[in-house]
Amino acid sequence: VTDKKWNNINGKSYTSAKYADYNGQTFVKLFPAVDAKVSLEYAVKTEKGELQIEVADSNDNVIFTENFTQSEKGKVELSLKGGENYQIRFNGKNTKGSYLCQWIAHKN
Repeated sequence: VTDKKWNNINGKSYTSAKYADYNGQTFVKLFPAVDAKVSLEYAVKTEKGELQIEVADSNDNVIFTENFTQSEKGKVELSLKGGENYQIRFNGKNTKGSYLCQWIAHKN
């Protein structure tokens, strides 16, 4: 992360960050033990630049992606395979703002 004012917090089921001029990528990992449906909820505040959220599996197959150039909230349902490694990635391009991303797993 190239941002002198970067500030983030990670919990068991969420990640959040605030930034003044974010360029680069951060990510959190998900490791479902069994097949699961996951609700991914996000709140993005974009004051300038662009933020992208994407979810990819261990083979780098992107199963969800969304680009933000303005503030937005949303929710998406994803099906994750048990035993597979996933990353929720946050890609910043000269962006100022913040994000909060939460995930809730529901057994199939």
